[in-house]
Amino acid sequence: MVTIIHSFPGHAVAFIVRGYLAMEAGNIEQRDEFYVGALAALEDDAHTFQRYISWDYPQFEAFRLWLGEHHPQQFQQMDIQEIRA
Repeated sequence: MVTIIHSFPGHAVAFIVRGYLAMEAGNIEQRDEFYVGALAALEDDAHTFQRYISWDYPQFEAFRLWLGEHHPQQFQQMDIQEIRA
């Protein structure tokens, strides 16, 4: 975990992985903070966002589910439904 933080500070993937780890530890509030950071890091670049969000790993599936539940407008704008199919 420390390696992720130091190697990729402010990087969307680091936020997503940290959010997933927080969720697995039962810390939903901290998960939300990291996922909001991931969303902010990715909002400026839709192409990059779609590349990351399409990865088929549990960490990214959890982020996609969170995004659809908590930020449905961004979820729809980024056309993630097509990527998930």
